[in-house]
Amino acid sequence: MRSSVGNLDAAAACGRFGGQLSLRLSQLRLSKHLQRLPAHESTELTGIEFMGIKEDVYYEGGPHRGDLIVNLLLGLTVICLPLTVGAIARSLWLRYRITSRRISITSGWQGRDRSDVIYPEITKVVCVPRGWGAWGDMVLTLKDGSRLEMRAVPNFRAAFDYINERIGSNAAKVASEAKK
Repeated sequence: MRSSVGNLDAAAACGRFGGQLSLRLSQLRLSKHLQRLPAHESTELTGIEFMGIKEDVYYEGGPHRGDLIVNLLLGLTVICLPLTVGAIARSLWLRYRITSRRISITSGWQGRDRSDVIYPEITKVVCVPRGWGAWGDMVLTLKDGSRLEMRAVPNFRAAFDYINERIGSNAAKVASEAKK
């Protein structure tokens, strides 16, 4: 049985929908298909091909659920309500995608902002454990000096190691020194 994604790609190859529209539809259908994967399957490498370039997906999903649960419990106090609102917004609209070629972060109001970073642009990676080590925050420092923050990353130690494998050896050395 063929999936709807396969049918859409076949229709795009035949030129039925027209160039850019068919590619965009294919990407939307494929991303919806990947978001339905259970958490234990989403961390496995899955081959995806866009425009002839194959990317292996290491992780695709949102922040750790424990971050939301802890902040909801803290929200019972009036002082921590801003933290609770932030955790709810993160759980609704923040999505991470770590592939063999890039790191994509979709965030912002209703998930409208997207940041893509390729591995050669990353110079340093720093991670900090949160939630008793169940999840963690990561900061990616880029060549131009800007920083990209990833909050409440599940299985952050494995993601940290995966990213360090992909960046250059000099950057990995700097990242490991910063981790100490």
